[in-house]
Order: sequence, then C-alpha cells, then structure tokens
Amino acid sequence: KPEHAHSLAKRRGPMDEMRQLQRILTKLLPRSAIYMPSGSDGGGNKVQAEQIKVYLTATLGDAPKPDWGLKQGWGQYLADLFNWATGGSLCAVLAIVLTAWRL
Repeated sequence: KPEHAHSLAKRRGPMDEMRQLQRILTKLLPRSAIYMPSGSDGGGNKVQAEQIKVYLTATLGDAPKPDWGLKQGWGQYLADLFNWATGGSLCAVLAIVLTAWRL
C-alpha cells in the first residue's frame, strides 16, 4: 500500500489492517476507547473481529464504515471519513499527514 511502501511492518491480512485502523481511530478519538474491552489503550493483537465491528459501529455512528480489510488502505479510508465529516475534499496523503501529526 502506498502509505507503507518502505515499511518493515509485517501487517498483511485484513484483520491486521482493521486492528491498525482501530488503533488509529482510538488515538484520534480517545474517548472511543471505552468501546474496546481491552482497556484504555484501545486494543491490541488479541482484539477479535466482532469486537472491532462493535467498536466501529459505536464510534462511527452514521459515518461510512470501511470495507473489511481496507482494500484502498487506511489512509484512503481516513480521507473518506474526513471528507464525509467536513463535506470537503481531502486526499489520502493529507489524511495520513494529519493523522501522523495527531498521533
């Protein structure tokens, strides 16, 4: 994926991508950690698919939910989410930069 072109990370599957998205959203929206059973850190590698789905439903409400596995990458999903929230036009690269600045 473009946002991980030179990464040494070994995240490969859809579950790992969804866990990463959940971690990012928890950093951006700290109060959403209450929807994760693993505590205030927002999860970990033991988070199950059903827990992530419950978290996304509780956290995002009416916002567009991502496809399982983030086929376009989490940067593109965050851009889509920011665009939905603001009614604006934000590209995936800027969404990644904004997310990195917040994290």
